[in-house]
Amino acid sequence: MQKCLRRCGRYAAVYTFGFVSSSLLWQRACQLSAVPFTGLIPFTETSSRDKVISTESFGFQAEERLELQADTQSVTTSDSPSLHFAAQSERNSSQIQTEEPGADSSDLCVASGAKAKSPFLVPPNEPPRDQYAPVFLSEELLNRTDFTIKLLKRFTGGWTVDDPAQAVFYIVCCGPLERFLQLPARTPERPYLCYDCDAVLHLERLSIMKPESPALSDTWALLSRRDFMFSSTDLRYWNIMNDSAPLLPGVTHAHHIPKVEELDQRRIRPHDPPSNFLTFQGLWNCGQLGSSFVRLNMAVMLNSTRRLPKAMKTASGEPLPLPQKNYTPPRDVFISIAGEQHNYKARRHYYALFDSAYSLVMHGHGRWSYRLMEVLSGGSIPVIMAEGWKLPYAEVIDWEQISVERPERLGLDPQSLVEGLPRDATRIAATRQRVKEVFETHLRTQERRLTVLLRSAAVWKQNWREREKDTLRMLADAYSVRSDNVLRHLSP
Repeated sequence: MQKCLRRCGRYAAVYTFGFVSSSLLWQRACQLSAVPFTGLIPFTETSSRDKVISTESFGFQAEERLELQADTQSVTTSDSPSLHFAAQSERNSSQIQTEEPGADSSDLCVASGAKAKSPFLVPPNEPPRDQYAPVFLSEELLNRTDFTIKLLKRFTGGWTVDDPAQAVFYIVCCGPLERFLQLPARTPERPYLCYDCDAVLHLERLSIMKPESPALSDTWALLSRRDFMFSSTDLRYWNIMNDSAPLLPGVTHAHHIPKVEELDQRRIRPHDPPSNFLTFQGLWNCGQLGSSFVRLNMAVMLNSTRRLPKAMKTASGEPLPLPQKNYTPPRDVFISIAGEQHNYKARRHYYALFDSAYSLVMHGHGRWSYRLMEVLSGGSIPVIMAEGWKLPYAEVIDWEQISVERPERLGLDPQSLVEGLPRDATRIAATRQRVKEVFETHLRTQERRLTVLLRSAAVWKQNWREREKDTLRMLADAYSVRSDNVLRHLSP
């Protein structure tokens, strides 16, 4: 842990510069594109206001630290260090509340508070199949052992073709950037789909280098091409420190880990009603370069580990003192977090944890988490605490119907987190039913996941002119449209 914190400090100066430069990037882009600029990088619905830097003021860190310290002191805690068997808070019933007599089913809401409706944003026959298949798989992709998208080649039904000219999507991977730039032009309606390429293309350089740097000219050139879109586990991977950074132009897919076969083998049939209210078990992995401390803070507030860290952390990495008292949740809440496996105070069978009304999906090393698929597989409602993460297949799946989003700062206030989740049995049952429908329809098998990926990409490209306005393509246009290097590679 000490080594991790030292490493975070070592890179703080570099990523502070990158964070500010991305804000200035957006300001300049807005000026060149006649988009109003407010002094901040634009917020998304899941953006963290603790991680956005104003170009006019840098005094936010002290205010944030005082605010979070006040939040920490305001938590009502228990003297008992036990995580699971303490007496229940008088203000919170440990039983899921039953439906009140005479409740109107037309006013039914799901756990997020939204009115209950279909969890699918598009009908099952839309878009038509000829808008997302067949596809052409590049040779580099077929040679990968870890990319499940190559399984399209094995599926029956004419998913792939050998002639790129006949393909709706030309799927590429693995770089290098120079090879992508040399690919012949296609149209935005039949584009290249760059699968999991953000790391190999070193897009993180955009967050730490000046936009006019010659080293970025090829990157801007690729992002300017309307015949390229991306599929990634995190469309903001290029800037891990800014949860409001523009997205890559494209769609989010679920990571191939865990394999669908493993989920089927290990899944435990949940009870109805579920055995637990809220669960989580895992390590307190801090975000890369200090981008998140939600797990570490919650481990301290719950006193769930035999070896505590020296301090908690604000969103910006400032140290906070350890609390004098800890919060003991109700008996039907099991949250166990530690720095190392042998330091857990209590552990349970991992897949039995998802026999729960809710399960936490928290920011770990990165925003995306393979835990999301585990939670959905178990029929639990995911409580997502990973700001800036555009969820998988969001063009097809209405995540508001099957999940709950909470800010990462509640890692410092787990009591508010627990007490803020609805206990109404009807709302929980309605949401869990939708979780089951989505998992069975789109996520249960590898073929279904790849189908929903291509359908999501098809929906995105149907309205690509509008969707690209919130992406890095806007910056590429603003900074590089006059560059000879860009013009040489632009699609007609």
